[in-house]
Amino acid sequence: MQTQLPTIFVEDVDFNTLSPPSSPRSSISDFSRRSTTPHTDVDDVHEDKEKDIGETIALYGDSFATDWHEERYKIWELPQSYGSTQRCLVGYLVEGGYAFVWGTPACPKEKLVETLLAFIEWCRSQSLSPMLLCVNEATKDIILSKMHDWVVFTCVREEVLDPSKNISKEGGYESPSRNLRSVVRRAQRAGVKVQWFDEGCLPSADVVEEVNDGLAAWLKARKGPQIASDSLDIWIDYKNRRYFVARDEQTGRAVGVANLARCRGGREYQIKNFVSFPWAPKGTSELLVEEAITAVSKLPKLPPSSPSGDEEDEETTTASTTVTFGGSADDELRGVHNLSGWKFQWLSKVYQQIAKSFGLTKRHAFRSKWHAQDRPLYIAYPPEPGMSLGAARSLLRTLNRT
Repeated sequence: MQTQLPTIFVEDVDFNTLSPPSSPRSSISDFSRRSTTPHTDVDDVHEDKEKDIGETIALYGDSFATDWHEERYKIWELPQSYGSTQRCLVGYLVEGGYAFVWGTPACPKEKLVETLLAFIEWCRSQSLSPMLLCVNEATKDIILSKMHDWVVFTCVREEVLDPSKNISKEGGYESPSRNLRSVVRRAQRAGVKVQWFDEGCLPSADVVEEVNDGLAAWLKARKGPQIASDSLDIWIDYKNRRYFVARDEQTGRAVGVANLARCRGGREYQIKNFVSFPWAPKGTSELLVEEAITAVSKLPKLPPSSPSGDEEDEETTTASTTVTFGGSADDELRGVHNLSGWKFQWLSKVYQQIAKSFGLTKRHAFRSKWHAQDRPLYIAYPPEPGMSLGAARSLLRTLNRT
């Protein structure tokens, strides 16, 4: 007898009326008026709202931790009673009784087990069910060794490349893809030039306003509901970022923007929010990405060590600084631990519906132009209440970007 699988459709959630899990998000037009000092919502048990989390994230965080600066994220910090000389942070979103942890804890590698287990225990004390999303191999191994009844699967990958492997005769990064190089040259022939800003330097108020207008136009042109882990607040934590603004050389008008966010102790940079505005020539996005990768390729070599402790990742144990695009949806869901039978079938069905409805695999198709290597990421949670229909809806609410 075949088990009838419960179904979730996009129509089950009214994305037009979804509200964020905490404070309302700022519109693009508000960005230039906001303080550029990162604001965090630190839990009452660890009140320390005056301290800046930016340096901790830049030193120990992964690409997902760069989203934690946004107001909707909460920050849990390992208490000082654990004896850590460094801050150990976990960024998460709360919705429907769940604590959706986004990315691996930002902490020294020797504190990862302690930080993770302490946070899980704290969640239980707060009647929150932890959901670990997009965590790395080391975190997955901790769960498998310490939490034998937890469910673990993967349906997300992170695209990473070493820019030092493709250097042009001119000394900049050059994609190994002939088609991509053709697209980039098309933008260059159209007169697009990219202005680089030094790391830690916020562009002038005029440039910020101009870019905000372009981002607002880009958002307005998007059709249907959007889900993402960030809300395009690109000026947050500018001290640990580097900005690139594409301009039409003839008119001087901004046609696109991208920024690099420092993470993993400067051993890796994430290309965040590369956006070509509606009036941009074709190939502007690709040109912005190429310029950002070139900037990373010119950075000084670093000692072959990783403060974040990702020994399983060959890219982080070399002396080259790597580039990550962040996470993207995989083509299919694969069980790792305690996921089989009808539960696996149902979860796979839910995942495929969501991925298809929001076009989540399109990101990987775009990023694959740079021949980046896939780094697997994992989702883990306790068996009760598990990934129910309510949990899936709550997760979509936290990621809603309309």
